[in-house]
Amino acid sequence: MRRGCISLMPRLCTKHEYPFGLVRVLRWTAGSGPVFRRLPEPARVFIVEGSLQASDAEGAFTLVPGDAAILSSTTLQNDAPVGDTVILEFVFDNDPAAAEHAVMKGESVGWVEIAQWYDAEGQPVSTRDQAGSVTIPGIARSDVLLYVVRGRMRRFEDEHVFEVSAGDSIREAQGGSGYWEVFEDAEVVATDAPAAR
Repeated sequence: MRRGCISLMPRLCTKHEYPFGLVRVLRWTAGSGPVFRRLPEPARVFIVEGSLQASDAEGAFTLVPGDAAILSSTTLQNDAPVGDTVILEFVFDNDPAAAEHAVMKGESVGWVEIAQWYDAEGQPVSTRDQAGSVTIPGIARSDVLLYVVRGRMRRFEDEHVFEVSAGDSIREAQGGSGYWEVFEDAEVVATDAPAAR
């Protein structure tokens, strides 16, 4: 069911796969022409850079940096982009949230401290934290997929230690006990994986 980097995709497409889904990063560079992305399957999307027009059964709408959405059978496009365009797609097998259409504008998503729970009813949520901070230890209530947009951090989870930086994706495992150390000002986009069936 899941597809990789297919035709009409940007020149820079990376994919981070997990047993239950994937994080796809789509990047169009300035001056490379129009942006066109037909979602091949339902996805949770987060706009990192650029603006995109979209339309589906719910009507037409625009997505800008900081906006998050759950979309299916949708085309995202910008015929005359100014600057780079970066889209994060979170795709899960058997995602019950994917059946719903939802758009959360950046001002309503807001920026939350990384120590807070990523609870946005399936929406990707962006977090920011400052260099030198350490989060409160906790136990993950679900699997969480995270993509590091900017910064460098270290995740301590059970007996494992993971260092991540911009461009990396990481999974917080359900039931895992852990915390984060932030080395550089960081921006992370995260979403809960659907519960296993």
